[in-house]
Amino acid sequence: MTTLKNGISIDETTWNSPNYWAGRPNGVIGVTIHWWGLPEWKQSFNQVADYLSTARGNASTSAHYVVSDTRVACLVSPTDRAWHALAGNEQTVGLELDPNGGAGTLENACQIIAMLEEYFGKSLNIYPHNYWVSTQCPGHYASKIDQIVNRVNEIRAGKGAPLAEPVTVSTPKPATTTTTTTRNADDPHWVVSKGDSLSKIARYYYGKAGKEELDKLVKYNGLKSANSLSVGQKIYIPGPLVWTVQPGDTWAKINGYYGFADGAVQSRNPGRALKAGTVLTVWS
Repeated sequence: MTTLKNGISIDETTWNSPNYWAGRPNGVIGVTIHWWGLPEWKQSFNQVADYLSTARGNASTSAHYVVSDTRVACLVSPTDRAWHALAGNEQTVGLELDPNGGAGTLENACQIIAMLEEYFGKSLNIYPHNYWVSTQCPGHYASKIDQIVNRVNEIRAGKGAPLAEPVTVSTPKPATTTTTTTRNADDPHWVVSKGDSLSKIARYYYGKAGKEELDKLVKYNGLKSANSLSVGQKIYIPGPLVWTVQPGDTWAKINGYYGFADGAVQSRNPGRALKAGTVLTVWS
């Protein structure tokens, strides 16, 4: 039985969902956060785990982990593809969180993500369920994605070098830069909001936030350090940027992810179709 660093043991034997595809042919890029229903439904942990572990034909669904304040269960191995988020099934791990959970639920979710990052040997993107499909899910947890990212970084920092320290955001002021590179308004960029970190930005565009990605952003933007961000500041993103097509992807979704106008990514990939596994040039 696996035990998280906060002492919570993962129940890996009570439930074994049949609702998954074996293996990870395209690897893992992130975690998708769900809640297991509206708070007023008051579903129990066992009810949810039972439901997600039952085959229902075309209506079958599942998740890798079910998470509450005091319990965690693994229904599908993270090395397999649970059926939890349509296009997100292929490369993300699904966490079903108690909609009535408190700080314990969030902490357990962060502990699981930190464990997964250690297992897969890389930083993982954190997606709300409604990134992949139009849905109310994950409810109030959608507003906690930044908090989750920062807490995962703190947990990882406890075992070694942190991915990046959370940023202390200051009052906007003119950025002091040492670069003379000309930027165009439509170049890929991120406008810093309260609570943002360079690690978060790197994860969004590169899918990971290691030293190489952070150093690239620091140098490209003439920053003093990875922690020297200000609210309202534009962080420009050096290429190359690529997108690996997933089932259900559309040109509109890909352009929208990067804030590009319609047709921008198509123009950089003439004659290419949106076939799963195709790697598109987004920015060079």
